[in-house]
Amino acid sequence: MVRVFVGILLPDSLKDIVAGLQGTLGNLPMKCKFTERENLHISLDFIGEIEQGNLESIKNKISDIAKRTNKFQIEFVEMKLIPNERLVRVIGLEVKSPELEALGREMKEKIGGDVKPPHLTLCRVKNILPRNGFIEMFQKIKKERIPSFEVKSIQLIESRLSSKGPAYSVVSDFSLA
Repeated sequence: MVRVFVGILLPDSLKDIVAGLQGTLGNLPMKCKFTERENLHISLDFIGEIEQGNLESIKNKISDIAKRTNKFQIEFVEMKLIPNERLVRVIGLEVKSPELEALGREMKEKIGGDVKPPHLTLCRVKNILPRNGFIEMFQKIKKERIPSFEVKSIQLIESRLSSKGPAYSVVSDFSLA
């Protein structure tokens, strides 16, 4: 069995900017685990655990979708608390792109899996104290600007879980039209 998802890896220049944003988040009154620089990505479709023998079929479907999808721009809107302010589990960057949403819908239709609203996970929150101070500080920084970027390819990524957190490796890279 292999645990996989379809995602978009960030360019290195953008990873540096996001790491700076994570540094700013480090000043908030919370305990969290930041997404490692090399793991920064935007999830399109979490496929989950599949048999190794099914991997080729999935790769063929993704390849067909990628060949019909033009390169497109992704814009980061603002940081958001997921699922909400009362129960913060993740701090992510909200992503805006009609093309990305259409790509996610097509992935779900052709491959299945779990397609969430697109975002980039900055950190997983373990504990927030004090909550009022956290929300107030978060409101001040949530609109920090991150440059948009052009998506030229999508990746099928394997996720191996361990006590240290997930380790990702690219199974296949699919260039867009």
